[in-house]
Amino acid sequence: MSPQATVGPMKPAQASRVLAASPTQVFAVLGNPDVATAVMPCVVSSERLPGPEAGVGMRFRETRTMGKRRMTMEFEVTESRAPSHLRIVCDDHGTLWDSAFTLSEHPDGTELVITMDARAYQWLPRLLNPVMKPLFRKGLNQHLDALKVHFFTS
Repeated sequence: MSPQATVGPMKPAQASRVLAASPTQVFAVLGNPDVATAVMPCVVSSERLPGPEAGVGMRFRETRTMGKRRMTMEFEVTESRAPSHLRIVCDDHGTLWDSAFTLSEHPDGTELVITMDARAYQWLPRLLNPVMKPLFRKGLNQHLDALKVHFFTS
């Protein structure tokens, strides 16, 4: 039996927070990889790649710490509807990481929902990704907590 037959697609991971800022302010941070280095503690560096400077088609490379390791990944914005929706994808380690950021007005600012879909296309990630899903969810929550602190203190 092939891994594809024994391990089905993983359900997307999702997390949300209410941030003390307008959707426009939150979208401006999410859509700017240069700000990620300052806001996200796990992001060590970020650099834009050739192409559009903003919006759909913008590409960037980030180096992040994950535990004791550093990992460099390339991302591309595939959907951008300011100030309510942003989708960023990354094809890395046999998995297509598809992250959708949905912003909506909230009495206390903005509700941000991140939905991350990890679609493995190689056999090893098909086996490991479901086991690692709690770590993926933890990472989403850490990103949201860092954004919450950023907007609370700015």
